[in-house]
Amino acid sequence: DDSWSAQQATGAPDTPDAGDNAPAWAASAADDQVETLVLVFEQLVNPTAIEIYESFNPGAVAQIEVLDPNTDEWVVVWSGEADTAGEEMALFSPELTPVDFVTNQVRLTIDEAAVEGWNEIDAVKLIGTVE
Repeated sequence: DDSWSAQQATGAPDTPDAGDNAPAWAASAADDQVETLVLVFEQLVNPTAIEIYESFNPGAVAQIEVLDPNTDEWVVVWSGEADTAGEEMALFSPELTPVDFVTNQVRLTIDEAAVEGWNEIDAVKLIGTVE
C-alpha cells in the first residue's frame, strides 16, 4: 500500500478535492517535526521554477533545495515562509534562486508545526531548461 507515501508526490496531480486523501504525500506524523521529501525526476534540467501542489493544509513548505551533481551537495534555491497558509488547496511556486548546473533532484523541507494538521502534497513539478 503506497497511500500517503513519497511516491504519491510524483506524477500529475490526482487529488481532486482538498482534504486528507491517500493519493497525496503526508508526513509520518502531524505537527511533530521537520520532514524532508526528496524527489528524483527523469529529465536533467537547469531549474527555473517548481510547482508544488498542496492538497491539505498548505503553507508548511519551508525550504526548497536542488542537488548539484558536480559536488553532490544540496543547494538552497528558496527558503522562507510559504504564502499559501490558510488556503484549502494551493499551488505553491516561489521564485527560485538561479543555479548554474543541471539537476533532477529536489528536496523539500516541510515544517509541520508551521501549519496545524496534516500537510499533504499531491504533486511536485520541476521546470527548467535542458542543456
